[in-house]
Amino acid sequence: MNINEISGALARGYCEDENSHKTMDADLCTAQAAEVMKLMTPVAMAMSTLGEAMRTDDDYRNGWHANLSMMMQDSGVARDDANYRAGGFIRMVFDA
Repeated sequence: MNINEISGALARGYCEDENSHKTMDADLCTAQAAEVMKLMTPVAMAMSTLGEAMRTDDDYRNGWHANLSMMMQDSGVARDDANYRAGGFIRMVFDA
């Protein structure tokens, strides 16, 4: 995500019915976008990207699931329990 994408999202808010009568302040929009960018730490952006991949790419998600499950099985966790835990981890961390 970059500042132009954030600015675009903020500007689209003025297109909503309840805001369409308002005048957009471009300087304020730019300042708000810059503030949002400060919140987008590299870790937050990486987690967002991974979460999106987990939700939209079944093969990618299944790869993570299989590797997490196998790691647990290699440590002695039963297969069914490892699969359950791997799925739970993916749902909890990536909301996928």
